[in-house]
Amino acid sequence: MKIIKIMILLTALLLAGSAFIFQKAAQANIAAIQATMTSTVTLPAETVTATVTAPVTDTAVATQTTIDESIALLWEGDPLPDDNQDECRSLQIMVDGQAMIGPCGAVDTPVELSADQPGGWAAIVTRFAPFTAESEQGRVVFQGQGQISSPAWEEAIAGWAQFSYNELASGRVSASVRTIASWWLGELPEQAGACRHLVVLSHGYAYTNITPCEGGNVESTIGGWLDTAEWDKFHGWLNTYAPLNQDNNYFTGRGSTEMAETEIAELADWSGDVYHRLRTEMPLVVSSTVTGTASISPTEAAGCPEPTAETLLLEKPEHGYCVLYPAEYTVETPSDNATILVIGSLLNAEDPRLHIEVSEADERTLQEVADQMAADYGIPGLEVEQSVAQIGGEEAIVLDNLSGQDINRRLIFIHDNRLYNLMFAPASPDAGEAYDRMQDLFSLILNSFTFTTQP
Repeated sequence: MKIIKIMILLTALLLAGSAFIFQKAAQANIAAIQATMTSTVTLPAETVTATVTAPVTDTAVATQTTIDESIALLWEGDPLPDDNQDECRSLQIMVDGQAMIGPCGAVDTPVELSADQPGGWAAIVTRFAPFTAESEQGRVVFQGQGQISSPAWEEAIAGWAQFSYNELASGRVSASVRTIASWWLGELPEQAGACRHLVVLSHGYAYTNITPCEGGNVESTIGGWLDTAEWDKFHGWLNTYAPLNQDNNYFTGRGSTEMAETEIAELADWSGDVYHRLRTEMPLVVSSTVTGTASISPTEAAGCPEPTAETLLLEKPEHGYCVLYPAEYTVETPSDNATILVIGSLLNAEDPRLHIEVSEADERTLQEVADQMAADYGIPGLEVEQSVAQIGGEEAIVLDNLSGQDINRRLIFIHDNRLYNLMFAPASPDAGEAYDRMQDLFSLILNSFTFTTQP
């Protein structure tokens, strides 16, 4: 009888335990349906717990994520909010500079950040203070090492992360996408025919250029951060006023209020003040890329990037450039104007390859060259995609879906009246792994290409 009582007691306890477990599981399911995410973030001086509530969609499911001190930045959001497709994607950058992208809660794709450049990641993480915030660009957990902080700067970093995710996911960089203002400030009094030009990027970094007033290559560039007062003022305009196009100037406002003449004049005065300050305070940058290449100081104007354990340096003084390339590649020179990077031999058509051709520009504009290439090498039924990049301080045009032995990508730019035509293949996603490796080759070339002659 005693044994039977003990068995009955144990059975009751088991049933009670099962009911408790079932109740907890039901509560967990309800919590998941409500999509409440709790993230614990370890910052240099304290631990912050951020609770974010977001609607559940087919592609964005809230999960509990623990962010430790090894992650310097976590961004989560919809990378293309205007495409009518709700999705949640994430970018994580570790304190050692390693980066990964992927769906929210399942970030699993390693990517390579562009080499450090003015206004790039290395500058951001050392300049700005930690914060956790939500904005239109998504949720951001940022473990910065600096002291600068304001709501406008937090939104700027969130925007930088969103743009960076899209570039890393697509394998393409675009200075034009990050540019939110371009303002021409008139001719230099001491240099006839040369005009002052201010370019403002979406994360608060700006470039001051001296460029021929009639158009042409940038003669000199000085870049620098806006100070907090400048950025806060500009950020207020950005969220208040509608986009503005006036002559050669533009301002990509996100608001709906049209700028009056007095407000346009105020923006012009602000642009002139920022241009003057940066030109006075910052060191000259002889050659730089807005989107990914380290700038070159005057003492390094003719210098080349240092090779690493995985790269070699290609120097072409007769063509005015040097560039890093993967150590597994072979350099072939089939003609005086052509250089080919291949793995093994020229007969290898399976691995990624690069053909570099340098010729005289013959006073053609870059857009004229691009239009002719699209006409000559376009494929019926396949749209030629055109985008903008920066390489070595020059504007470049990227053309995708051109014909050849394989579908290829062209990167074209003009420097010192020379036309540089870089053809990357294979450039179709159908090529699988070879296409992914081509993207890596493209990024390395774009980020390390350096001119050794100045126009």
